[in-house]
Amino acid sequence: MNKNYRVIWNYAQQCYVVASELARGKVKSSRSGKTANKASFISGALGSALLLAASPAALAANGATATGPEETLNLSNQTLQATGKDHHGLLVENGAKASATDVTVLTDGTDGYGVFSTLASSVTEMTRGSVQTTGTGGYGVVASLTGTLKLDSTRVETTGKTAYGAYASSAGIINSLNADYVTNGDGAYGVYSRGTGSLIDLTGGSVTTSGTKTYGLVAGSGGKLIASDVTVITQGNDSSGVFSNLTSTEVTLEGGTVTTSGTKAYGLAAASGGKLSASGVQVSTSGNQSNGVTANNAGTEVKLDNSTFETIGASAFGLYAGSASTLNASNVQVSTRGDQSYGVYADSAGTELTLADSMMTTSGYNAYGAYAASGAKLNVSGTKLSTTGDYANGVYVTDEGSLLQIEGSTIATSGYGANGLKADGKSTLNASNTVIELTGNGMGIYATGEGTVLNLSDSQIVMGQNAGNAVYAASDSTISLKNVGIFNDARNSALAAGFGGTLRSDNVSVDARSSGYGIELQDGGTFNGNKITIEKSGTDAEGFNAAINVLNLYSPDIRNTLSLSDSDMNVSGENATGIVSKRQATLADIKLANTAITATDGTAVNVLTGTDMNIDADNSLLSGSTLLKTGYSTTEGATAGSVVLNGSNHSLFIGDVDIDRSQTHDSQINLSGSSVWTGASSGLQTLTLSDNSQWNIMDNSSVDALTANNSVINVAHNTANFTVLTVNGNYTADNATLVMNAALGGDTSATDRLHVLGDVSGNTEVAVNNAGGSGAQTIQGLQLIQVDGAVNGDFRKKGRIVAGAYDYDLVKGSGADSHNWYLVSDKNGSETDPVNTDPLTPPGEGTGGDIIAPPAELHNMIVRPEAANYSANLAAANTLFATSMDDRPGVTQYTDANGQQQHTRLWLRNSGGHNHQKDSSGQLKTDTNRYALQLGGDLATGTLTGSDSLRLGAMAGYGNAQSKSRSAVSGYQSRGQVHGYNLGIYGTWQQNAAARSGAFIDSTLSYSWFDNSIKGEDIGEESYRSKGILASLAGGYSAEVAKITESTGFWLRPQAMLNWQGVKGDDLTESNGTRVRGTGENNLQSHVGVRASLRSALDQGRSVEPYVEASWVHNTRALGTSMNGVTIHQAGTRNAGELKLGVDATLNANVNLWGGVAQQLSSHSYSDTSAIAGVKVSF
Repeated sequence: MNKNYRVIWNYAQQCYVVASELARGKVKSSRSGKTANKASFISGALGSALLLAASPAALAANGATATGPEETLNLSNQTLQATGKDHHGLLVENGAKASATDVTVLTDGTDGYGVFSTLASSVTEMTRGSVQTTGTGGYGVVASLTGTLKLDSTRVETTGKTAYGAYASSAGIINSLNADYVTNGDGAYGVYSRGTGSLIDLTGGSVTTSGTKTYGLVAGSGGKLIASDVTVITQGNDSSGVFSNLTSTEVTLEGGTVTTSGTKAYGLAAASGGKLSASGVQVSTSGNQSNGVTANNAGTEVKLDNSTFETIGASAFGLYAGSASTLNASNVQVSTRGDQSYGVYADSAGTELTLADSMMTTSGYNAYGAYAASGAKLNVSGTKLSTTGDYANGVYVTDEGSLLQIEGSTIATSGYGANGLKADGKSTLNASNTVIELTGNGMGIYATGEGTVLNLSDSQIVMGQNAGNAVYAASDSTISLKNVGIFNDARNSALAAGFGGTLRSDNVSVDARSSGYGIELQDGGTFNGNKITIEKSGTDAEGFNAAINVLNLYSPDIRNTLSLSDSDMNVSGENATGIVSKRQATLADIKLANTAITATDGTAVNVLTGTDMNIDADNSLLSGSTLLKTGYSTTEGATAGSVVLNGSNHSLFIGDVDIDRSQTHDSQINLSGSSVWTGASSGLQTLTLSDNSQWNIMDNSSVDALTANNSVINVAHNTANFTVLTVNGNYTADNATLVMNAALGGDTSATDRLHVLGDVSGNTEVAVNNAGGSGAQTIQGLQLIQVDGAVNGDFRKKGRIVAGAYDYDLVKGSGADSHNWYLVSDKNGSETDPVNTDPLTPPGEGTGGDIIAPPAELHNMIVRPEAANYSANLAAANTLFATSMDDRPGVTQYTDANGQQQHTRLWLRNSGGHNHQKDSSGQLKTDTNRYALQLGGDLATGTLTGSDSLRLGAMAGYGNAQSKSRSAVSGYQSRGQVHGYNLGIYGTWQQNAAARSGAFIDSTLSYSWFDNSIKGEDIGEESYRSKGILASLAGGYSAEVAKITESTGFWLRPQAMLNWQGVKGDDLTESNGTRVRGTGENNLQSHVGVRASLRSALDQGRSVEPYVEASWVHNTRALGTSMNGVTIHQAGTRNAGELKLGVDATLNANVNLWGGVAQQLSSHSYSDTSAIAGVKVSF
C-alpha cells in the first residue's frame, strides 16, 4: 500500500490538499521519512485526500523543512514555494539532511530564502533544478552555522535589491558544481562567503549580476571562497566581479572569466586585509574608472598568475594596489583602453605591487603602463610594457617615499609626450636589464624635482626619429646610468640635464645618428660621466652636429657642470662639433679626464655667444680641424665671453684656433704636465705652456701673450710654406725650447720666424731642423728671430743644426741689431749692423721674406765631424785586410810515414793599429783604432826549376774599427764604426825557396763586406753598408850582402808593392736630408822601400831574423766624403814615410812566430801606428 504522500496545490479548489505520491499536481512542498509539519497538515493511513484546515497563505510560509538529525528529505521533480518575509523554500536544519533533484524552489518575500542549510552540520544536496527568489534582501541558497549545501548543475536566480545568489556564513559550506547564479537588483551578491570557517567552493558554472553596486563572487569577515573555471559577469556601476574583504578572508580563483560593465566596476577586488589569488583567469572590465584588479588596505594580499586583465574605459586601472596592500602578479597580460588609464598602479605608503614575467599594454591619452605614487612600492620584472597615446608614460613614479623597481623588462611608448621612465616628487625609480623604446615624442627616461632619484643599469634605450631626450635629469633631480647603451635617431639629446638636475653615467654608449646632441646641459645642469662612448652624426635645425651642447636660456647666473673620465666621443659629418655653446649668457665648467673628444673635419670647441666656459682636460684629447672657435654668431650684438682651455697630464689638443676678436672678450689655452697642442692660432689672446708641454705650430700663427716654462714651441714644417709666429704682446720664457725649420743654405734661404712685437724675458733654446737645404756658406746669415721690444733674455742654440757637410750656429746680432738672431755657417759669426729693420714678410711670399742682413761677411765654414768618420770608415774598410808576403811565412816541408816529402802550412795573423789624422778643412781631428784577424793556408805548391817555389793559398778574416772625430770649431764630436769580413786568395813565387833568396813576386785578391754606422753628437745614428775588392802585387830581390858569423848573415831586400783599394760605401741620405757618398774609391796605393835583416841559424833547427824596413807610401787618391756635393777628405795621406821593426822566429820544425810594429808619418799631423803578430803551425 502506498505509504508516501504529497502536499499539492489544487487549482480547482485554489487550496493545498494531501494526496498519494501517485496523484498529479504542481508540487509546493514534500517530505519523506519520519515526518513533522509545523504548518499542521492532515494525513491518513488509507491515503484519502483531506483538505488542509489552514488558509493557503499560512500553508505556504516554508516550502519544505527538515529538522533534526533524524530527518531526511528526498525531493525530486517538484516545485517548492515559499511566500512572505523571512520564509524558506527549503529549510534543512539541526543536523537534518535533504536531497533535491530537478526541484524548483520559489520564494517571493522580503529577506526570503530559497534553500537554507543550517545548524548542526545539516546537509542539503541539490542536483539540477533551480532556485528563484524575488524580493529585497532575498537569498537564493544559504549555508550557515556549520550547515553544508551541495549544488550540481543548479540555477540560482534572485530578483531584488541586496539579494544573494549563494551565501555561506558562520562556518557554512557550499560546494557548487557547474551551477549558475544570477542576481538582478542593486546591491546584490552573486556568491558570498562570510565569516570564519565559511567556505564556498565553486567548480564550473557562472555568476551573473545586474544592478548598481553588485558583486559576483564575495568573501568577507574571514570567509573563504574557491572558484574554478567559473564565469563571472557583473552589469552595473560600482560593481565587482570578485571581492575579498576583511582579515582572514580568502578568495581563490582557478581558471574562468570575470567580466564587468559599468562605471567603477572592478573585475577582482580585495580590501581590509582580505586575500585573493587568481590563476588562469581572464578578467575584462568596461566602463570608466573600472579596474581589472583592485587591492586596498593594510594586510590585503592579491596574487595573480597566468591570467589576463583587460579594461575598457577612461581612468581605469588594469592592476591597482593602494592603502598599504600587497599585490603580486606573475605571467599575466594586462591591457587598458581609455584616457588616463593605467596598466598597474601602486598607491600609498606601505603598498607593494609586484609584476613579473608579464605583458602590459595601454592605449589612450595620458594612459600609463606602470605607476607608483604616495609612497608605494612597485616592482616590475621580465615584463613588456607598451603604451599608445599622447602623454602615456611607460613607467611613472611620483611622491616622496615612492619606489618603483624594474628588472629585465621592455618599455615601449608611442605618442606625444609619452616618456619611457618618469620619476618626480622625491620618488625613486630603479631599472636594470631593461630595454626602453620610443617611437613618439616622449623622453626615454625623465626625472624632475628635488630629491627625485632615477637609476638605470645594464639597459638599452632606443629613440625613434620623433622622440625627445633619451635621458633627462631636470629640476634638482638625479639620474644615474650604468652599463647603458643608447641608440638615438631623434632630433633631441641622448643625455641631458638641466635646471639643477644631475646626470651620473658610468659605461654608457651613445649612437646618435640624427640631429640630437650626445650630451646637453641647460641652466645649471650637472653631468658626471665615466666610460662614456658617443658616436655622433647629423645636424640640428641650426646646422650644428655636436657631441656636447651647453646653454643657459632662463637662468643666466647658474653654471652648467660637466665631468667626463675614461670616455671617447667621435663626431663626424657636416659641421661636426665636439662641444658647442650657442646661447647668450651660458656658463659652463667642463672637466675631462682620460677622455677623447674628436670632431672629424670639424670643430672641437665652438662658442658662438656670450659664454663663460672653462674646460679642464686631464690626460685627454680635444681634436678637430679647428680646436677652438669663438664669436661668429648670427645673433646681432652677441658676444663670446671668456673661454679657457686647460690641458694637463699629457693632454692632447689638435686643431687650429680661430678667435673673432670683435666678439670675444677673452680666450686662453694653458698647457701643463707634458700636454701638447698641435695647430695654428689666429687671434688667441693668451697661451701658457709649462711643465714639459708643447705647442706644435702648423701654420702662420698669432697670439697676444705667450709664456713657455720648461716647455717646447715646435714649428712643425709645412712643406708648402715656412711659418711665422707673431706674438702681439710679450713673450716670457723659462727654460723654453723653440724648434724651427730652415732650408739651410745661403743667406736667401727660407726659414720659419718668430716675431715678438712686445718684450722678451727669460732664456729660450732654439733647435733648427733642416727642411731640404743642402748647406752653403752664409755671409749675412738667416734671420730666425726678431724682437721689437725690450730683450731681457736670450735665444741659444740647442743641439746640432746641420745641413750637408756643415754645422750652423745661432748668433745674436750686435749693436742696433742686438734684438735679432741669425743662423750662420761661418765659424766667425756676425759682427756688422743689419741692412734692413723692416718687419718680416710672411714666408711663402717671395723667396722667404725680406731678410734683415746679418752683420759680417762669413769666411770659413763650420764643418761637421761626421764627415771625418765616414772617411775613416772607408779607409779602415780598405786597409784592414791588406797583407804582404812577410805576413804569410814560407812553406814547410816534411817526410810522412811513407817516406814521401810533403809540404803544408796553416797560418794565423793578428793585426791592430791606431790612426790619427785631420781633414782637409783643418777643423776635424780623427782617431781610429782597428783590429783584424786572418786565417789562411796553402792550397797548392809547386816549382819551375827545382829550386824555386810556387804557392797558392786561401785566406779569410774578420775585422773592425772604431773612430772618433771632434771639431775644433764647434766642439761637436761623432763616432764611427765598421765591422766586416774578407775572403781571398794569394799566390807567391820565390826564386830560391830553401834559402829564401833571390827574386820574389807576391799577389793577393780578396772580397770584403762591412756594416757601418755613424753617430753624431745630438743627431741620430746612420747605418749603411760597404763592400768591394782588394788586390795587391809586390816584388823584390833578397840577398845576403855580408857574413857576420858562420851562422849569421846580413840581408838586404829592395821591394815595391801596389795595393788597389776597391771597397766602396753605399750612397746614403741621412735623416736630416744630407746626401752622403764616399770619395777616393779605387785608390792605388804604392809602397817602395828596402828591408834589412840579420838571419841567425840556431841549434836544433831554430832560427831568428830581426829586421827593419823603410818605405815611402803614396796614394793616388785621398779617401774622403761628399756631403751634398761638398767633399771633405783625409789630409796628409797622399805621401807618407813608413818604418817597420820586427822579428821572425822558428821555434821548431812545426811552429813559426813573427811580429812587428810599423809607424807612418806625414804632413797635417797624420800618423798611423800598427802592430802585427802571427803564428804558423806545420803538420
